[in-house]
Amino acid sequence: MVNGYRPLPSLMLWLLCVTLAWLTSSGLAQAQALASVNKTTVLEGETLVLRVRTRADVLELDSQPLRADFRILRQAQMSSSTLFNNTRNTFIEWELELAPRRTGQLVIPALALGNENTRPIPIQVIPMTNAQRRGLAQQVRIDVAIEDDDLYVGETTKVTLTLFYTVNVNGTFADIRPEGAEWEPVGERQNGMRRLDDGNDYRYTAFTYLYTPTQPGNLVLPEIEFNGQIRQSSWAAAQVISGLRSAPIDITARDIPAEFPAGAIWLPATDVTLTEQWSDPSTSASVGDQQVRTTSLLAVGPAAHQLPKMQQSEPQGSASRSSVRIYPEAPILDETITSAMTRQSTRTERQAHLFTQNGTVTLPAIRVPWWDVTRDELRWASLPARTLTISGAPAPALPGAAVTPQVAPAEPNVAPSETETETGTTDINWRYWLFLLCSALIGFAVWRGLNRSTSSETEAGPHTVKPTKKAQLNTTRGGEQKSAGSESVSLQSAQQHALAHNWSPLLRTLNGVFADSGWPDCAQVARHWGVPEQADDLAKAFMATQALLYGATDAITDDDASKLSTEWQRLLARWPKRPRQHEAKPSTPPQLYPR
Repeated sequence: MVNGYRPLPSLMLWLLCVTLAWLTSSGLAQAQALASVNKTTVLEGETLVLRVRTRADVLELDSQPLRADFRILRQAQMSSSTLFNNTRNTFIEWELELAPRRTGQLVIPALALGNENTRPIPIQVIPMTNAQRRGLAQQVRIDVAIEDDDLYVGETTKVTLTLFYTVNVNGTFADIRPEGAEWEPVGERQNGMRRLDDGNDYRYTAFTYLYTPTQPGNLVLPEIEFNGQIRQSSWAAAQVISGLRSAPIDITARDIPAEFPAGAIWLPATDVTLTEQWSDPSTSASVGDQQVRTTSLLAVGPAAHQLPKMQQSEPQGSASRSSVRIYPEAPILDETITSAMTRQSTRTERQAHLFTQNGTVTLPAIRVPWWDVTRDELRWASLPARTLTISGAPAPALPGAAVTPQVAPAEPNVAPSETETETGTTDINWRYWLFLLCSALIGFAVWRGLNRSTSSETEAGPHTVKPTKKAQLNTTRGGEQKSAGSESVSLQSAQQHALAHNWSPLLRTLNGVFADSGWPDCAQVARHWGVPEQADDLAKAFMATQALLYGATDAITDDDASKLSTEWQRLLARWPKRPRQHEAKPSTPPQLYPR
């Protein structure tokens, strides 16, 4: 050693610094996940906050081990960064608010974060005293009120669920699922202030439900549970409320009484009203006229899907069913809730009546049975029968005359009696005479035009050029080619409508294609086009489409519509591109309904 130089301490100092730096960097890189709580002793009903922090590259925390002894009321995630010795360190932290599920000694288990694990934390939960429980019961309570606990199956009653509280409350009710009954919330929640029997003033929040038993017997409205938090003031700590329940309610649901008509739709209600409206209030009509009948059934209590269909039997009188065709529309169902939280349901049906033959038509009365739950007796909602007098000449066959395959043929004309002969002239419609006069004038004008044309050809000079037979033949053939082309395009358009289930455009297209073929006589159309073997298939498809559009719409399923679409595509694909012959046919009159 020279001049007092001592290298050993300097070397030891350098080694110490290197070791500390290595330990610091290694410890920061391999820091274990940390878990901490804001308190380890809580009172029953109180909550605690758990914080978990790690540097591991973990974006999710598996909180499932906590759920055995704790309910997770709130969970949040955050991240932060620090810069040390030119090294950036990123931390991920979770914050969870926990509510113990029971009292006694509990443990927050170790939580895995990637390759790291937190340490378990013991928690002591002290049970509340009886005085504390009574105080909590005075601060928050549940009340359930039912209007009627003895009712018929299908009858609806109102249930009011009210939460009373004197402190700040935040929470929710558990799912309510009564067995053997329909449970429907209605209206908005109501808030207010009320003084109860204990003399204290409570704030309250009320909810309204409709309870409808679906099976007879002894039923139970189960306990309704509330879970949440309360605060004595806005700055006080939150206290958990769990397991606050109402008392169950026994309900008796009676079966349908024997007095109710067998086979009728069971309809219990407090009031039922049946009304109707006609587009033309008069009781007389002409052949070809249309009248729309709108019937509405209003019931207080039951749901709209419980309202029965207003069945209407065949018309009666000197004019048979073939004299009036009925085209029903899909019913309209509607429900409204009144200010008194009472449900009113409406079923509206519209039917168009097309008159095709003169005579007298009687539409029978409509009667709907229902059970008055207030009087506990059977009652009827009814509409009187309506008799209509139809005048005018019988209408010709219309496209779409066959609404369903069961349509009966028109009755043969019966010779009028002597009294009818004397008064029959007063019943003939003035339109009939106007039609005859117009026809005579048109016929006279056509006859005069033909005479003038013949006279002009006779008096024409030697320079008048007349078309030859060859030219006439070429002209006719050209017209046939143009017609055949348009018919081919129309058949393709009909196939597209069938594929898309566009039934009304499909029928309109077929009316244009088969206009000169005797349509809707399917046998005549098939003979005209040279495919008589396809007459039955065409008739079945046409009648099924008519029934779908204007007949039994309620009985047609999606599967039936798909089968009908496939049948139309198959039939039209095999149909000829042009008819076998072009004979002059009278034009088919337009359909009167639907327009």
